[in-house]
Amino acid sequence: MTFGENLKAIRRRMKLTQQEMADKMDISQSYLSDMENSRKCLNVNTALLTAKRLEISVNELVNDDIDVTEYNN
Repeated sequence: MTFGENLKAIRRRMKLTQQEMADKMDISQSYLSDMENSRKCLNVNTALLTAKRLEISVNELVNDDIDVTEYNN
């Protein structure tokens, strides 16, 4: 599973729109969309800050064991 798939699954689990999640991450909605679709990715420092802003662990953010099928709508 890609980082983008994990990020999308987390957003859906949190019941956030892309705009709401982007606001929490202090990024644009289009940048979040690019990350969710594997067109852009985060560096380590940004991943740490993102996890803190979303109040999740970095492990959860990058863990490839999350089952995204549970969150597909």
